[in-house]
Amino acid sequence: MTLLTLKNKFLKGNGLLQSLLLVVTIFSLTSCAEDETDQFFFDEEAQKVKDEAAIRKYFRDNAVDTTAVVRTQSGLYYLEETKGEGAEIKQGDTIEAHYIGRYTNNLIFDSSYNRGDAFVFTVKESDQTSAGVIKGWVEGLQLMRVGGEGFLYIPSHLAYGPFGNGSVPPSAVLVFEIKVLRKL
Repeated sequence: MTLLTLKNKFLKGNGLLQSLLLVVTIFSLTSCAEDETDQFFFDEEAQKVKDEAAIRKYFRDNAVDTTAVVRTQSGLYYLEETKGEGAEIKQGDTIEAHYIGRYTNNLIFDSSYNRGDAFVFTVKESDQTSAGVIKGWVEGLQLMRVGGEGFLYIPSHLAYGPFGNGSVPPSAVLVFEIKVLRKL
């Protein structure tokens, strides 16, 4: 019996066997498709839980006075070190500030002090057409006044999210020490 004879016999033969083969083929193909999409799936809620745990661990490891820390509804934490006596900061304001950006292992990834220049920016989210700052800064700076100093503990969804940015890895929780110098 040749291969062609077997193929013809199979195609003309048992409909149940053909149906079973079709189901197995479809199942195999859909399983492959699910595997491909799973590798790009990002569970934002699960990441928020991980970020919260990382921030709380940072507080414990660094003896942060959690009774003085404010947590906003978004998951941002703010610790005021020095109360500013100047103007309130609002979205859309342009301000000048010094900052130190750290990961939760205290490694500094950016600092305006190291560059020798204060950072001048508008308190708004970045987009492709304008310079702005991450969501955590937009929210956190509106809790401050000119002359104030404080810490922002920023979960990844309010920072650079699941893709990171430059030297900041994906899903990184960030800690910023900020001193607001003036409103322009």
